[in-house]
Amino acid sequence: MINPNNFDKEPARNSCGLFLSPLPAPVKDYGQETVIVVSMRRLFESLSYAVTGIGVAWREGHNFKIALFCAVVTIGAGAYFHIPATQYALVLLVIAFVLTAEIFNTALEELCDKFQPTHDPHIAKIKDLAAAGVLLSSIGAFIIGLIIFLPYVW
Repeated sequence: MINPNNFDKEPARNSCGLFLSPLPAPVKDYGQETVIVVSMRRLFESLSYAVTGIGVAWREGHNFKIALFCAVVTIGAGAYFHIPATQYALVLLVIAFVLTAEIFNTALEELCDKFQPTHDPHIAKIKDLAAAGVLLSSIGAFIIGLIIFLPYVW
């Protein structure tokens, strides 16, 4: 049970920094509406971790740089050809999907290398599956790009 008098106190955390309370932030009850009070500091910390992750992907992921270059070229082509907003939204969604897949692939490879630095057939299978996911997302993005941009070029 949460004590409503403890709103000013930081919730308890375990050794990994995770909250021990059932809710991630203190709760204030306003009759029928319950509002979760979120600390701006925690929000900015979370955003800084995400930006740091993008920086790691940029520094350590050669394929991430290639995908980002293709994304910039595609966004520029969309602006040049004045594609409709719905198609532009689809292009941006597909770009985000490919970049996210690439980041997850890089994270999984890092995790596998951390726990098994020598060659292991199971780890190789895991890495191959993650790379296949990136490949399929890239092929899908390329096909969607052809469908959208080919009428403007042809």
